[in-house]
Amino acid sequence: MDVKYSICCLVLVWIASSSAQDDVRITSLTPTTIATKAGGEVTMTCVFNQNLQIILAQNLQWAHRSSVPGSEPVLLTDQATLQAGATPPEKYNIVFDTQEDTTIALTVKNLDASDDGEFICQASPKAAGADQNDNLISSIKTTIFSDVENVELTFEEEASVSDESGTVVQRQMGGPFKVMCTASGFNPASGVSVVVTLDGQQVATTMGEATLHEDMTAAAGAARYTVTVEGEIELGPEHHQKRVQCEARATFEGAAESFKASIPFDVVVY
Repeated sequence: MDVKYSICCLVLVWIASSSAQDDVRITSLTPTTIATKAGGEVTMTCVFNQNLQIILAQNLQWAHRSSVPGSEPVLLTDQATLQAGATPPEKYNIVFDTQEDTTIALTVKNLDASDDGEFICQASPKAAGADQNDNLISSIKTTIFSDVENVELTFEEEASVSDESGTVVQRQMGGPFKVMCTASGFNPASGVSVVVTLDGQQVATTMGEATLHEDMTAAAGAARYTVTVEGEIELGPEHHQKRVQCEARATFEGAAESFKASIPFDVVVY
């Protein structure tokens, strides 16, 4: 074979290969967003427009970035792991298909607050020092709804009790007395309804978006939220042996029943 012809062919093959690599991109990522309650499972599918070229040059990966501010992506599993025959973590299942285009499907089981954030499909170059192609990385925003986990009620600096046998607080008639209730938990998404009552009569209420609690979030390693409502009450003789109570409930469809906290008290008549 002519040497010039061989070199020419090699150059053409290299140019074609290089052009193919430059044209590699993610053509489909579904679903576009995920919003669901904790406990279920979800499957995400990422499709690249090539098979042989991308397998040779790229590591195909799924990663997750927490909703905690400042979090970095954490690699879940990738093509190299599958080729090595390793089993993905029990929480994750990945299917790798190259019959036509290249598809990697990720199923996440037992969704919980740690899955809030975004799942990232990406192809990272195998060659050392190669730049990441922006066409080869895309993400799905994930919102995991969670029920209210805790309610704290304060009545004039007296903390709430968790059962009916708690210490009875004594207060004389009059007021106003301050009452505050804080509901907390992981992402309630659509908001939290908080209602404070005195002897069954509404004292204060709020329903709106929860606020990210940065200290609790940092400690838990997942985004935690709080909703707080404040009010004032006047006490009369009719409130003898009654109770201040707070009920909080996430407002997404299928949320659990209200989480309650209460303070029993006597009204001292002078």
